Amino acid sequence: MIRKPLTLAVLLSVASLAAACSGASTGDAGSSPKTGEAPKKPVDLVFYYTSTTDWNEQSFMRTFGDPIKQKYPHITPKFLQSGKGTTLPELVAAGEQIDVVFVSTGLSSRLLEVGLQYDITPMLKQNKFDESAIEPQTLAAGRIIGQGGLYGLPVYTVPATMYYNKDIFDKFGFAYPKDGQTWDDTYQLASKLSRTEGGQKYVGLRGSLGHLLHINQPSLPMVDPASGRSDFSSTKWKGLYDNLARFYKLPNSAANKNDVHQQAQRDAFFKNQNAGMWLAMTNLHTTPELSPSLNWDIATFPTFPELGQTGPQPYPTYFYVTSTSKHKEDAVDAISFLTTKEYQLQKSKEGQLLTILKDPEVRNGFGQGEGSIYKGKNVKALLPQTYASPANITKFDSSIRILLENGLFSVILGEKDINTVLREAEEESNKQIKADANK
Repeated sequence: MIRKPLTLAVLLSVASLAAACSGASTGDAGSSPKTGEAPKKPVDLVFYYTSTTDWNEQSFMRTFGDPIKQKYPHITPKFLQSGKGTTLPELVAAGEQIDVVFVSTGLSSRLLEVGLQYDITPMLKQNKFDESAIEPQTLAAGRIIGQGGLYGLPVYTVPATMYYNKDIFDKFGFAYPKDGQTWDDTYQLASKLSRTEGGQKYVGLRGSLGHLLHINQPSLPMVDPASGRSDFSSTKWKGLYDNLARFYKLPNSAANKNDVHQQAQRDAFFKNQNAGMWLAMTNLHTTPELSPSLNWDIATFPTFPELGQTGPQPYPTYFYVTSTSKHKEDAVDAISFLTTKEYQLQKSKEGQLLTILKDPEVRNGFGQGEGSIYKGKNVKALLPQTYASPANITKFDSSIRILLENGLFSVILGEKDINTVLREAEEESNKQIKADANK
């Protein structure tokens, strides 16, 4: 029997006192009451995070909650996170208060599966929200999920870049990766770095294979929007597999079952420090991952010549206002504030959040505040010059990505050929889609 979730009164602690959020007011929609207006009634807004890692109550309040409270004193943000007894389906079934769900676009199916989506487009128009300030492909991803509407707003994104270990390049006398490198350029570098010396194995490149497939640069979808089915038979899908698999088949750095999964690959670069390059697409790396012992910098994400300087598809985290919220206006005000230059510039300078804005000052100012580990680094390479157009996004994407990732593992390990794994992934994904349609 599933244990009934505790009530929010027990699960949620009282929000901490608001910290100052510097920067002049920009007069955004939903600002504090004007002189002569009645004070707004105090409200609690519950923000729910769908994963068990990355954020906790303290970091949420410091990054999001306290600035919202400073901007809107009548709002008390509270944080709730997925865990034992607090999964989203469990809380929805129990009728618990959830006003905002924040999750990456790649996992937005978690919102859709429990029917919490709500189109806030009319409220944004009423508030005269300026969408033009947001990076267009980032906003386009939300409109695909919202089927033309918007269930929420993007607040931050993840890097699409290459971290590299300067000490490894220095050790073997090779030049560092350059901005504008192609995938073939990167492969040549990886080939040179892949070796065993003094009993230590060095590998050229590592990365999160599932994400590399999911937000691929040619914008290939998991589910074709026209047919509503998966189709992995194209030569472009085969080309993606070939391109990635070759890095893991180099003579001196062939992967085995223990080091193909994402955590092992992360450890190779950040912990063991025997990987020359790491393709970052999952989260912004901070201390202690980027420890003082790691001599690192960053370069732009590898490109395909036929696509110019196009990087991967955007992978932002959206803050979604729920259909069950009794405080939708306050929730829209709160998430709108998180997209303002006032807020984004501060968090960018602190090196806390990668911006979703187009503004060059905000983008180039990332990590340039005092105390940031990114100060003096090549921060302009963290985000691509141009995002690939977001492909079709569906509630099946998360499970299909796992099929594609496991298939790529099989190719790398020599268990199956590319044609076989793509055919099997297509068959299995279409079974899932059909089964869902027959429910």
